[in-house]
Amino acid sequence: MKTAGTFEIESLDERKAMLMDHIANVPGIRYRELLKLSGFSNGVLFYHLRGLEEAGLVRVERKSAKKTTRYYPINISEVESAILSCLRHQPLREIILFILDNHQGTLSDIANYTGKSISTVSSHLGKLKQEEIISTRRSGQGFLFSLANPELVANVAL
Repeated sequence: MKTAGTFEIESLDERKAMLMDHIANVPGIRYRELLKLSGFSNGVLFYHLRGLEEAGLVRVERKSAKKTTRYYPINISEVESAILSCLRHQPLREIILFILDNHQGTLSDIANYTGKSISTVSSHLGKLKQEEIISTRRSGQGFLFSLANPELVANVAL
């Protein structure tokens, strides 16, 4: 029996149960993706997602600057959702997986691995640091980048 927290999905109506299934299978799914997958009209999807949110069955992340809305099962923490969001962006994913495999890396190591310019990698590392996914420490004349919580990242990424 599938559950969302302590709430049984079988007790939901068919449409909400289908949406919960999509959200559970693809944590962080965007509204537009749900619109395509469900085949619902915009208003019908909005109605059912609002009901799931009000019932406390999904966590909704709205980012007005990017005009995106993502839906997560309630058992996915905000830290995990930040990791998932970064893993969906290919350049960030490459950096995270490189650091996960090597335990740490310098800016030039990461740039060589990804094939991106140092300025581009630096920008991506800034985003990962802002999301508190990576940490830095001074080493010689540069910085070493490592994952702030490698076990959690490994669990989410794999």
